[in-house]
Amino acid sequence: MRQFNQFDISDVFNEINDPLFVIESEEIIFFNKFFKKHFQEIPFDWRSSITEKELVASLEEFFKTGIVPKNTFLKKVRPKELSSIKYEWSFTNLPSSYSEKFLIVRGHPLKFQSKAGELLARTREELQQSEEKYRTLVEESTEIIFSLSDTLEFYYISPNVKQFLGYEADEVIGTSFLHYLNPEDLDVFQSYGVEISDFLDENQYLEFRIKHKNGTFRVFSSNGRMVDEHEDKKPFYTGIARDITELKQAQKELFQAKERAEKDSLVKSQFLSMMSHEIRTPMNAVIGLTHLLMEENPREDQLENLKTLKFSAENLMSLINDLLDFSKIDAGKINLEQSQFDLRVLVNRIVHSYSFQAKEKGLKIRTDIDGEIPELLIGDSVRISQIINNLLSNAVKFTDIGQVRTVLQVVKATREFCEIKFSIEDTGIGIPEDKVESIFEAFTQASSDTTRKFGGTGLGLAIVKRLVELHGSEINVSTTLNQGSTFEFTLKFKSVEIKSKDQTEQQDYKEKSLKNVSILVAEDNLINQILIKKFLKNWHIGKLVMASDGQEAIEEFHKTNFDIILLDLQMPILGGLSVAKFIREDLDSGKNQVPILVLSAASHQEIKSEMLELSINDFIEKPFTPEVLYGKITEHLISKDLS
Repeated sequence: MRQFNQFDISDVFNEINDPLFVIESEEIIFFNKFFKKHFQEIPFDWRSSITEKELVASLEEFFKTGIVPKNTFLKKVRPKELSSIKYEWSFTNLPSSYSEKFLIVRGHPLKFQSKAGELLARTREELQQSEEKYRTLVEESTEIIFSLSDTLEFYYISPNVKQFLGYEADEVIGTSFLHYLNPEDLDVFQSYGVEISDFLDENQYLEFRIKHKNGTFRVFSSNGRMVDEHEDKKPFYTGIARDITELKQAQKELFQAKERAEKDSLVKSQFLSMMSHEIRTPMNAVIGLTHLLMEENPREDQLENLKTLKFSAENLMSLINDLLDFSKIDAGKINLEQSQFDLRVLVNRIVHSYSFQAKEKGLKIRTDIDGEIPELLIGDSVRISQIINNLLSNAVKFTDIGQVRTVLQVVKATREFCEIKFSIEDTGIGIPEDKVESIFEAFTQASSDTTRKFGGTGLGLAIVKRLVELHGSEINVSTTLNQGSTFEFTLKFKSVEIKSKDQTEQQDYKEKSLKNVSILVAEDNLINQILIKKFLKNWHIGKLVMASDGQEAIEEFHKTNFDIILLDLQMPILGGLSVAKFIREDLDSGKNQVPILVLSAASHQEIKSEMLELSINDFIEKPFTPEVLYGKITEHLISKDLS
């Protein structure tokens, strides 16, 4: 039945309003709709349904010689309901030009024996029409229909072969399939070293290149199966082939485009990683030196200036992160950190950093923070800062008269959670109604005039939207042209139980000491070396060894034992990961388990797998604060006496 469905013969037979079925040498392979509806079900093995000895002999003779049996009656093929109508069954080989292996068995109702001749004539006419329709379907098909002998010679090929390969059907029939096969595909075919019939029986789907009459090669795919014969008849392969040259070319181009995209993505990732390192290195120096100056007992007025400088540097670092982190956010590679922070202090410092810019423009800049907000919350303060920074930056930038107001209001609070609504309001230029949705797209601003007048990359709101969505929320905007805009979103935080002030101050101001600790630091940047050295000396480091590259770090590692090792990832000669691998593979079990911390401007997520593979203990992101550095070091020196 499969062959007939492929060639659409079933549609022809199902239109005939008489019972009809198709048999091959062993089984019945098709019943039309009329038969299924009105006749009792019979076995697929035709020898179980056709028991008339003379007819069985005639059918077996047909499959040997092709001689079609004469019309007859069938005792076991009966209608579902009792009827006076008898059926005479005719046998027709269809189509004679294609194959002699299938036989059409059709029932003709005989209400009156006197009309038998008329019915027989009508049957022959319908069969002739069916044969013509079938032949038309084959010749006009978009697929080549073919049959091969067990030696790969063509028994039959449909006339439409000329449309695809330029050959007449008569030129191909009797020739070998291998004659047209691409030499490379021929070598592959012959390399299997199995019988042809076995190969075709096991591989119903094939792809190969066939030579066109003009000498070029076309790519074809084929589906088919081996048809087994009995006695002296040999098996043959019958199937359909379709031209997939254009499809294979499109697949090739798509694969090449994918490779180019992956290569471009790798280059982009490497560029961003390098820029991250190069930009954050000087920022590490600015933030680090600010911390050092704040620890040298400055005057009260100097301390306030240093705090502003420190916060502005951190704010600048956040803006730099907007550019460097956008691709990571867009690719879903940013994970939210969960740590304690004071939201009110954070927001006030961000707003204060914009007070100078607002003052120059004559703007009022205000904060209204709900007093019910807990003092400490758990969340990602860095990402919260990015969101508020971007929104405040836009508000101040696009407002010339009036005010910018930041509002934080508790929506819902329990002992464990606090839901807070953030609103950034301005009295600026507003946003056209048809641009409200597009402003959240990357590199998009409300108009080209906005870009020329105010500058900017158009990344800010795109980052805001993605970061808010990363928190499981959404950002909304209400705006009136030339009157102002309000951006709102709601975030949910975990609350923290506050310890007494005395306990907190005692913990914060406890003198830091590393006097019994031996540390190896591998860092190629001179400024970073100076900063780390000053931090560690302020904490009374017992022994400090500085290495300027990976090879020097390995040499120092061999000389003595260390309690902890700090490795910069990007160093000359050998990077931090290579040094870590060398240490972990050292044969001395007493040395190869030393705690290793890596310093990097890259994100933890980017190198997480490598860290796990090398058993690296922790990660310190640049630029780091003294508190972070001290906390990470002491966390991995639990067994040491730090007093």
